[in-house]
Amino acid sequence: MPENKDTGIVFIRSSINEASFLPFEDKVLKALSDYCDKKSYLCLSIGRNDFSEEKQKTIADWFSKNALSSALFIDFSGEYTKERIIKSILSEVVIPERIMLLNFSERIRNTNDDNEAQAVIDEAKRNIDTFHKRYSLGKKLDYSPFNPKKRVVVVGGGIAGIECAIKLAEEGFGAAIVEREESLGGVLRKVPAFYNSDILPSDFLEEKIKTLESLPNIDVLLNGQIESIKGEAGDMKVSFENGEERKEIDCGAVVIAGGVWTGISADIKRTIPDDERIISLSDFCEKRDEIIEKIKSSADGKAILFAGNYSKTYSPVLFSSLLFNALKLYEETNLPVAVAIANAEVAREGAEELYTEVREKGITLFKTLEKMPEIFIKDGDLYSAIDDIYLKGEGMSDVRVLVDCALIVIEDSVERNFTLEAVAEKIRMKTGPRASIQPENLNLLAVDTNKNGIFVCGSCRQVSDISEIERDAENVVASIKRTLDENLKYPSEKIIVDKGKCTLCLTCVRVCPHGAIEWSRAAEISQINCLGCGTCTSECPNRAITLSSFSDEEVYCELEGLI
Repeated sequence: MPENKDTGIVFIRSSINEASFLPFEDKVLKALSDYCDKKSYLCLSIGRNDFSEEKQKTIADWFSKNALSSALFIDFSGEYTKERIIKSILSEVVIPERIMLLNFSERIRNTNDDNEAQAVIDEAKRNIDTFHKRYSLGKKLDYSPFNPKKRVVVVGGGIAGIECAIKLAEEGFGAAIVEREESLGGVLRKVPAFYNSDILPSDFLEEKIKTLESLPNIDVLLNGQIESIKGEAGDMKVSFENGEERKEIDCGAVVIAGGVWTGISADIKRTIPDDERIISLSDFCEKRDEIIEKIKSSADGKAILFAGNYSKTYSPVLFSSLLFNALKLYEETNLPVAVAIANAEVAREGAEELYTEVREKGITLFKTLEKMPEIFIKDGDLYSAIDDIYLKGEGMSDVRVLVDCALIVIEDSVERNFTLEAVAEKIRMKTGPRASIQPENLNLLAVDTNKNGIFVCGSCRQVSDISEIERDAENVVASIKRTLDENLKYPSEKIIVDKGKCTLCLTCVRVCPHGAIEWSRAAEISQINCLGCGTCTSECPNRAITLSSFSDEEVYCELEGLI
């Protein structure tokens, strides 16, 4: 076998004591040891309960001393994963792309004679040959120092943005909140009460703003409209307009914590009269006290109808708020209150109790299909015709309930923040369904986006209550700490563009799922934002892009090893 000074092999035995080896393990290990160049492998007895720091350091020092850039671990114990090896042993020595772990524990445990032992030896030899051949072809990567900026821009000054900035500051990061309005607080300023807490939103918000103002490393920039986000994780630049002035902030990461657009959807508006007695839930919340006083004096015994879940953008938070406000209005006016709903999902903390309380207090509940109840005006009076599917008896035709209404409150539709959507499009950040600024991807964590260094929090991810926003903020800070860790290593040429072959067709820019590619005279790929998925490599029509750790020759070696 050709000698290779760039790769190292480590055998992990199943037991710490040689006397307790599995019957054929010693034979297999000796054969493999003889097969390998003695200067290119290390054999240590590391068992289930003997993974000491001393032995971890011995392995790491061996790789460093011999300048080994690739590592093959053959594990007969079945106790290790590649992630554990990287974290415990080689995090500072070998990049993850050049580490291979082969688990032979099941094979060695099921070996019962010399022929089966030889089969294990032959398979291991093939893997060792493939490993040596592949990484002898591969280029040894150099690393650029990673000196991330420890400042974070938070887009949005609502409760999600405030919570993120506070938690970032408490962890030692600088934070700059960019809010488009004249004051902090967002939609929380319009909410008179929480459906699941006795704390007043105004008091809660005031306390949070006091905490924010007490922290020295937070800047608040009001009347700011985000224009662009450029750069890569650790070194980003956020541009925004402040009045007629254009400003820029240098930062290491960005948190998008803007809200969503709420109101009666355009589809529903087309089916209902244009009348001041028909309002959205958000408008009712904002002017609740004023509306209640007006109804008390003018309702004349007519009902107040709350209609929910007809916008096809169902939000558990808004649904719970609808029930809560119906209950409060009923208690304060003693007028007949009805709730018509297309769907009652109560799998949420406090929602089922609220739903039960609404029923027990005497509020009339109608259960309909997805179609919105008909709303019309006759002789100046406002009516709603409701088709309740449970009122229909056997052999009966459809039953319609006619409700004479003093007021109709319709649960809001939730749609994406148009400003944030425009920014996301500019930076090629994928968005999700409905109002979400976050793509649907099982590989993403709760607050991740497809862009390294950009995170989402709060209702722009999903309409959230306070506890969910606080949880999101904690996840954001944890993700930022990982992303801006100065101990991280990024290869300076993980992916290479042959500028002579690049024709600027921009295929790579269009297909990159991580938005990691820009262009000038040729495609320019961020080595930090690139996750090495190889999409651009496979799609480039001129074969101008190559993954350094996965050249065509290395792929052929992998295939040879499988044949």
